[in-house]
Amino acid sequence: MRATTLTSLAVAGWLFADVLLAFSIVVLGSEPAPPAARPSPSPSPSPTPSPTRLGLEHQPVTLELRISPEGAAKQRDTAVGTLRQALHRVPKLYGRRAGMVLTFAANNNTAADGEQLARSVNALLPQADPTLFHSTTTRYFHSLSNPSGWVELDIYLFTAS
Repeated sequence: MRATTLTSLAVAGWLFADVLLAFSIVVLGSEPAPPAARPSPSPSPSPTPSPTRLGLEHQPVTLELRISPEGAAKQRDTAVGTLRQALHRVPKLYGRRAGMVLTFAANNNTAADGEQLARSVNALLPQADPTLFHSTTTRYFHSLSNPSGWVELDIYLFTAS
């Protein structure tokens, strides 16, 4: 008889625990939701401009020209004029901004001299067209297969999307 009493007491303990758990769930579930915070209306809504994303066009504008290595090194007006004339012959460049320019040059068939000419031409770019080459990144390279004074500019223009 005693085994039956212990079993009944054990069942009563588990029943009490289950009822307490169910009661806790009912109490927690019956809590009202907190009120949603409503934003206060702004006095005058202002239109927000959509952001403009700048990128570079995939195809460069390529210019080939002959320029005096001595004139470019000394930043002579004739070298700036030659560069300016070459730039103004390309209508696609009007009113645009260049993001990056790769300059290839040949001078005396040595790599160092070719790079120096390309570096000198890059220094002339803002003088030739300040709008087009405002804050433009430039890189210089040499070309051993072309005659002295040969310069190629690969101009990558900004484009807005």
